[in-house]
Amino acid sequence: MSHPDPRQPDAIPPELRARRGVAAIVAPFGTGRFYATEFRRRGWSSIAVTPPYTTLPPKHRVHHDDFLHVVEDHGDVARTAEALRQRDVQAVVAGSELGVPLAAALAHHLGLPGNPVPTGDARRDRAAARDTLADAGVPVVPTLCTDDLEEAVAWAARNGRRPYTLGSASHSAARDSGERVCTDHDDLVRAWQAMRGSPFAPPEDTPEAPGHPALAGTPLLLRAEVTGARYLVNTVSYAGHHRVTEIWAEHRMGRAGVMLCGRADLLPPGSAVAGVLTDHVSRALTALGIAYGAAHSEIVLTDDGPLLLTTEPRPDSGIDPVALLWATGSYHARDAVAALLDPLSLMDRPTRAPKYTCRIVLATDRGGFLNTAVLQQILSLPTITGTVGHLVPGSRLHRTPGLLTSPGALILVADDQTEIERDVQAVRILERDGLYQWQR
Repeated sequence: MSHPDPRQPDAIPPELRARRGVAAIVAPFGTGRFYATEFRRRGWSSIAVTPPYTTLPPKHRVHHDDFLHVVEDHGDVARTAEALRQRDVQAVVAGSELGVPLAAALAHHLGLPGNPVPTGDARRDRAAARDTLADAGVPVVPTLCTDDLEEAVAWAARNGRRPYTLGSASHSAARDSGERVCTDHDDLVRAWQAMRGSPFAPPEDTPEAPGHPALAGTPLLLRAEVTGARYLVNTVSYAGHHRVTEIWAEHRMGRAGVMLCGRADLLPPGSAVAGVLTDHVSRALTALGIAYGAAHSEIVLTDDGPLLLTTEPRPDSGIDPVALLWATGSYHARDAVAALLDPLSLMDRPTRAPKYTCRIVLATDRGGFLNTAVLQQILSLPTITGTVGHLVPGSRLHRTPGLLTSPGALILVADDQTEIERDVQAVRILERDGLYQWQR
C-alpha cells in the first residue's frame, strides 16, 4: 500500500512557497524533527538549536543534512539569540518538550512570535499549571505537590478520595516515568519509594533499575483520580487564536500498578464531545499563556464537566506522520508550521473526515528482547500503517513504567472499523504470547 511521504515537497500554493525564510527549531527531537521537513516543504531553511553535542544521547543527535546549521546552546540565551540573529532567523519553534523554555526565551530576545517568558513555569510544571488554571477560573483536579512522603500521606488521609495517582510534577518526567495508582496508605508508600529510586522499593518494582533515579529529590504530584472518559487533544495556536486539529479517545491500561495510555482512537470531526473539549482546552491554553505553536493536552470528561490533566506546548510525540497523512491529510507538525506561516488558511480550512485510525502502545512487565518473527508478523497485519519508537527486531527491552521505556506504538488505519478491531486483537494476542522473549 502506498502512503504519502511527509518528506516530499508536495503541492503548496506558489504564493506560500514564494515567502522564504529561516526557522530555528529548538530541541528537534522525536516527531519534532519533522518541523524541518515542513519548513522545507514551504521553501524555508531550518537551523537546529540543541544542547552541546557531547551531552546528547544518540537518539537526540540530529541529522545535519536536515538543517542549514546546528547551533549549540551552552546556557547563555543572549549569545544563542545573537547567533540566530546573525543567520537571519525569522521564526522559532520548540521541537520537543525539552526545547519549550529556550524557544520562548529566544523568540523574546529576537522579537519574534512566541509564548510569554514570565508564564513559562505554568507550561513546564504541573503544580504551577494547576495554580494558574485555578486562578483563571478553569476547573482543576485536587492535587498536592510535595517532596515529603509524610505530607503526601497526611494529605491523602484528609482528602478522603480514592484512588490517587502519583507522578512527577514535571510534564516530561511524568510522561516518561508514568503514573502509579494508589488505593491505600501502603500503595502510596510503595509507589513513592519506587518512583524516588529508593533502595527499599520491593523487587518487583525494580527489575532493571532502582525506580526512577532521575526523580530522586524532585517534587512528586499526588492527584485525586477522577472518573470519566479521557481524551487527547492536539491544537495549534497563532496570536492567541486556537484550532483543535485532532481529538483522540484514550483507553488506559495498567501494568504493575502503572497506568499508561494503552489505546487511542481518532474521533471524526463534529463528534458529540468536540465542542465541549474545544471550549475547555481553549480556555486552558489562554490561561497558560500558550499563544503560539503546537500543544498536546489530556482532558477527562467527568459528570460535572471537563477537567484538564496536562497541557504541553509541543507536537504530539505519539504519532507517525506517514500514517496520519494517509488517515487525515495532515499531522501535528504540518499544522503547526501552517499556523505560523499561513494562519488564516489553517484556521479557515475545513477538517477532512479521517479514516478509522487507532494507535496502540506496547508494554512489557519485564526486560528482554523483541522476537523477530513475531514482530514481523505484527507489522504485516493489513491495517498497520505506521510505528512509533524503536521497533527493531532483537531490540533490548526494559520494563514499561512509562512511555519512555515502552517498546513502541503501532498506528492502525482502515476504512472499516471492524478491520481495526480484528488487528488490535491480533496484536494483543501476539504481544502476550511471543513478542517479548527473555533470552536471545
